[in-house]
Amino acid sequence: MRYFDSHVHSRNSHDAHSPVSDLAETAIRRGIAAFAVTDHCDIEYYLSWDQPKRVDASIAETRATAAQYADRVKILTGIEIGEGIWNMDHTEDILSRHAYDVVLGSVHAVRYRDMTEPFARIDFSGVSDEDINGFMAQYFEDYAETVRTVPADVMTHLCNPLKYITGVYGKPVDLHRCEREINEILDMIIARDLALEVNTACLGGGYDAFMPEEWIVKLYHDRGGTLVTIGSDAHRADRIGAGLDRAVGLLQKIGFSAYYYFENRKPVEVSL
Repeated sequence: MRYFDSHVHSRNSHDAHSPVSDLAETAIRRGIAAFAVTDHCDIEYYLSWDQPKRVDASIAETRATAAQYADRVKILTGIEIGEGIWNMDHTEDILSRHAYDVVLGSVHAVRYRDMTEPFARIDFSGVSDEDINGFMAQYFEDYAETVRTVPADVMTHLCNPLKYITGVYGKPVDLHRCEREINEILDMIIARDLALEVNTACLGGGYDAFMPEEWIVKLYHDRGGTLVTIGSDAHRADRIGAGLDRAVGLLQKIGFSAYYYFENRKPVEVSL
């Protein structure tokens, strides 16, 4: 099976390194049929990081490279909106700038006490269990608000804080304690005809799990969810497509008949 990687970052993201041409070359070697360049636009840094300039650069490079490689691999344009709910005017502005193939809705930071930095920048080693529980509760509130209000196509890496809380700092988090909130989010995703992403970025790491975890993907299926995408969340060319075979295996095991990628903001079915 050839894979469609719906979540890939180029050097136009603040935390990624590869030109789109390197992503394309690796994708071709690995037999990937298509990938979407979904560079970051974290709204809390919209002005201080000149996010419009970064996004414009991403789209220009992606389109130029897509034309160059058109007969070898499909390259789609996208954007990952983080913290869109923090300033909807900025969110709407960035979404109006380009005709994207796919818009990812993400939460990389939450509005909890003084812990509002992106997850990757927080030292969770000294954070109490009470505050971790409070932080996760706020995370699910912010995620639900993102589903309700940000005009995205795909909701990404649900439960992403565990990549750091558990994967980096070794603190276990029982997500079943938040099952009610997770079910509400899944129901909203389904009601709004959004796609749920199965993200493979943590596989093989300290938090060796899909995002969201397998049982949550099954909940989504059992509650009537059908739109799913798969994404490596690659930040380097050598990570493009990583774990997508396992993601497809998970979807087949759960009972999905297809997964999807987006083109012109419309879902395209890939049969399993």
